[in-house]
Amino acid sequence: HARVVFGVTSSPFLLMAVINYHLSKESIKKRYSEEFLKKLQESFYVDNCVTSVQNNAELKIFIESATNVMKEGMFDLRGWESSAICASSESTRSPVLGLIWDKNLDTLEIDSESLEFDEREKITKRKILSLVSRVFDPIGFLAPVMIQPKILLQATWKTKESWDDEVNNEIKKQFLKWIKQLKYLKNIKIPRWLGVMKESNLSIHTFVDASKTAYAACIFLRSESSMGSVTVQLLQARSRITPMKTITIPRLELMAATIGARLFSSVTQALKLPNVKVYFWTDSSTALTWITSREQWSVFVTNRISEIRKLTTSEDWFHISTDQNPADVLSRGCGPKHLQKHKWWQGPAWLKNSKEQWPKSAVNINKKEVETEKRKSFISANNTELESISLQLAKRFSKFSKMIRVMAWILRFQPNAKDLRKCTELKNEELLNAQKIIFRVIQKECYSNEETRNNLKGRVLELYPGKDGIIRLAKLRTEKGNILRPIQRLYPMELTPNYEQVVPETQKVPEVVTEYPELNTDSNETVPVSRSGREIKPVKRLDL
Repeated sequence: HARVVFGVTSSPFLLMAVINYHLSKESIKKRYSEEFLKKLQESFYVDNCVTSVQNNAELKIFIESATNVMKEGMFDLRGWESSAICASSESTRSPVLGLIWDKNLDTLEIDSESLEFDEREKITKRKILSLVSRVFDPIGFLAPVMIQPKILLQATWKTKESWDDEVNNEIKKQFLKWIKQLKYLKNIKIPRWLGVMKESNLSIHTFVDASKTAYAACIFLRSESSMGSVTVQLLQARSRITPMKTITIPRLELMAATIGARLFSSVTQALKLPNVKVYFWTDSSTALTWITSREQWSVFVTNRISEIRKLTTSEDWFHISTDQNPADVLSRGCGPKHLQKHKWWQGPAWLKNSKEQWPKSAVNINKKEVETEKRKSFISANNTELESISLQLAKRFSKFSKMIRVMAWILRFQPNAKDLRKCTELKNEELLNAQKIIFRVIQKECYSNEETRNNLKGRVLELYPGKDGIIRLAKLRTEKGNILRPIQRLYPMELTPNYEQVVPETQKVPEVVTEYPELNTDSNETVPVSRSGREIKPVKRLDL
């Protein structure tokens, strides 16, 4: 026999793996429809089966089929409870995945009994965290209430309170005030049924907002029946405390938009509602501009808008005024007593109107605020125009070695203009680099390629690489037509890496340069030689 181990860390995974395997075998047998097996598989959360059907007839069919399917794998599904089947002797309240389900009213609420707290106890950081962790609110309909103790908990970190030391009087006073209002939470209930029918016209509305203390997002489902009646229901809400590091409000608004996009993605994947229109609302014109514009922004903004655009489309984002944004109370927080009267989970009142009557807020863009996050372009003059220096500069020096040293000091100016300052003597590498640049200037002026470009003769038309990728043949245009020539016939023969300068002896070049100086830059100085070992002398240019 085989049994699923209970009570170890891997137990939930093992149970779900066995259930999925069993249902996959049932799918092969074709005794039940794929739609039913998929719905049954998605209804399991560890050892609980939670689902919803349209009517009593579907309920009876589902209970009978699910019981028979799981019985094949020796799973005993029992203890069925429903809002339609509720005996008078049974309790009308049942725990469902951490929440309390009232079967008569078909509503959900939190377990308020777990929030009992003795006010005479010493209030410490540990006590605050313990009480906050007791509230299990996966939907987030109590998020405006639960954001307040989280803000107080962050304040204890700012004051560097230890875990078991009593908090200061200000935090203690606010926390006790919040504790006294917890009794009102038991009166807060939300409908379990979303009011969705097969013929309903559905749209999902995501609202985001941020303040100095928190940023948040909430999602509402708007369902319009064929008769024209409209219901609005909270699907889910999320709130986050702002980091202890100071962040600007526009950035926080963008962070709120990011968690709104993530929340929307998870909700739509879970509900799988077909043909749903999507709307995203924010009261920040700056964040809206960043999302909809295609400008280059800073790294912080770019990373977040790239994620937002992956999960949403920029055309679905709209602006709304702050007083009409239901996420405003979510980001600022409120007490349990105020939330009971607020009923923000029912959504904004204007959503129940037709689309033509929805608020149209004018977007006043603060260009200065928007452009603070624009990506800055830095133009670096890393390579100065040293190659455009005229050879007339050489006439100012009597020795080539002095010319090289001056050039080396010029090249050192660039790093010295930054933070990396060099105050030592010139090094051999700097002198060699200066010499290379001087010879580059000489070759550029003396070996001008303008005449060759304008002359049709002697032009290379095509290069032919060998099997090893090295070019050995070239097609040339000559007086007799196009011919192929070995690459060695076109250029001077291959030299060793030590020979890098070719200086012409012409009237253009000052005498100080044609001396071809010998720099004492290396004690083991080598003479430039070819592959055959012959000494290489400066090449004279032919006057053709």
